[in-house]
Amino acid sequence: MAKGFAKGLVTGVAGTVAAVAGAVYAIKKKVIEPEEQKAAFIEE
Repeated sequence: MAKGFAKGLVTGVAGTVAAVAGAVYAIKKKVIEPEEQKAAFIEE
């Protein structure tokens, strides 16, 4: 039973890390990069 728990825990942690990484990537693409492009356009 402990083996199954450890496997489930590792799977859950890996899934959570993947979800957080995906969210950070999406926010970077939707929010941060357009702001940087806008700032670069204003400087020109």
